[in-house]
Formats: sequence, structure tokens, C-alpha cells
Amino acid sequence: MVAGLRKYFYADESDLVALLSQLKSEQPLRFTDMHWQDSEAMLSYVDPCMIPELGRVGANANCPSVGYLVTKLTDPLVTRGLKFVDGTTRYSVGRFNHDSVRISFGGDAGNQTLVCSLVDTLGKTSIARDIHHVVNKIVNQLGTKCGRFTVLPGAASKLKMGWRLTEGVSRPSTSDFTLQHYNDCRGKG
Repeated sequence: MVAGLRKYFYADESDLVALLSQLKSEQPLRFTDMHWQDSEAMLSYVDPCMIPELGRVGANANCPSVGYLVTKLTDPLVTRGLKFVDGTTRYSVGRFNHDSVRISFGGDAGNQTLVCSLVDTLGKTSIARDIHHVVNKIVNQLGTKCGRFTVLPGAASKLKMGWRLTEGVSRPSTSDFTLQHYNDCRGKG
């Protein structure tokens, strides 16, 4: 059985727009908000650059966050409902769509802090792997691979200006991605 695929990357808003614009031109995909919704009509975007707050995250953000389910535009969405004690039902696309990946967008958390983004396969299907491969290819084309992270140009610029690059705002600074890490992987350490 093939293991799930994961890709961590640091990207600011301009990096995410560049990534998503290129992705949109290569493959028609749907980005569906994975938060619980009040109806089965899920909030989806065909143009991922229209996602509100793209490149900005909350002050307590961590990677991975809930994120967006990414599927081929033509694939049906499977939703599940959960009935609460008060009688209301909420719906989610959750992990029920095996031909998909999840993208958890990181970004600016305030206080010159940039939280990483993540793309991972939710299913172990060839379609999920193909979508992941396309995203991974674009991230690698745009950024610099540094260990398990890839750093896109806007994030690299912010790092050089003293920004904190982290997997989560509450994580200890000893686990942050540093300028020394970046320089070492580029052979400038």
C-alpha cells in the first residue's frame, strides 16, 4: 500500500497567488473549504486565488490547519452530516473524498511571523497522487528545497528581513526554520 504524500512549504500571499495561478492553468481543480458547514452546499472555489484571507492566518495558527479539499473539477463531492445534541446538523467534506488532496494554507500570522503551508494526500489513489504531484512540481519550481521544507521567494525575502518562519505560532522558537537553515541548504552557510 502506498503511503500518503506530504509537502511542507513556506509561502507568503504573493507566493500563494503565483502557485495557485500556475496550478489553475495546468489543471482545472475545485478547492472546497473543509470546515463544518450549515448545509450540504459546500463553499468551493474554482479560482483558488479568490479564497478569502489567502496568505493570512490567525494569531494562533498551526500547520496543518483544516484547509481546503482539492479535487478534480469534474469529480463529485462526498459530504457527511453530523447531528448535534441541540438537533442541528453540520456538514463536511472531511476525509471522505479519496481522490483528493488537502492544502492547508499558512501565511502571515502577524508580528512578522509566517506559518508554513502543507499539501497532503487524503486518499491513496492514483488521482490523489497525480494532484499532489502537480502541486509538488510547482512548489519545487518556484521555491528552494531545504530539508523537508521548500521556501518560496516571498517567504525567503521575509526570512532575510528577520521574519519568523514556523510550523505554528505556539511552537518553541528552537523549532523555527532559520536564515542559517536557508543559507546552509543554498550552500551559503
